[in-house]
Amino acid sequence: MSSLLHLAQLIVVASSVTACATLTVGSHVERGIDFSHYRTYEWAPPDALPAGDPRLEDDLVFLDNMQGAIEKALAERGYTRATFGIPDLLVHYHAAASRRIDAGLLARERGAWRGAEYGVRAIDHEAATLVVDIVDSRTDELVWRGWAQNDLDSLLGDHRRMVREINEAVQRMMAQLPGGL
Repeated sequence: MSSLLHLAQLIVVASSVTACATLTVGSHVERGIDFSHYRTYEWAPPDALPAGDPRLEDDLVFLDNMQGAIEKALAERGYTRATFGIPDLLVHYHAAASRRIDAGLLARERGAWRGAEYGVRAIDHEAATLVVDIVDSRTDELVWRGWAQNDLDSLLGDHRRMVREINEAVQRMMAQLPGGL
């Protein structure tokens, strides 16, 4: 299955099981992979997949904090960035945004379905989805994928909140990554 098709399917699945106002994370570890022999990583070169949403990909605060949060989380899991030679792992991420309509959001935010004023409104919003791929550099096989989704509308233009949400999303997602040592 092509990487682009797999990424698209992952985003659809992640999007369908999440509530827009809540940060949702998940991951997949390839079965049978022994992470104990992985110690080093490096950022993968850009791939053929679309870059993502330009509002995120062109935002230096987003880019700096995303990469920094991932590097910090990898270090906490026992991985070090390769300084020479071939790294054990290659890391790549994509950030995408998509429109969502949630008919139940207003009721969930207010705590209950009470009367017509709560149950009939639909809320149109944008969801941001972050996908982090970690690939075995020698076999070029995906060994781990993590994803997080949150409401994009509340992050754009509020860099403090964006940084908090990035850190939380990456920490929760990467906590599911097996350690390197």
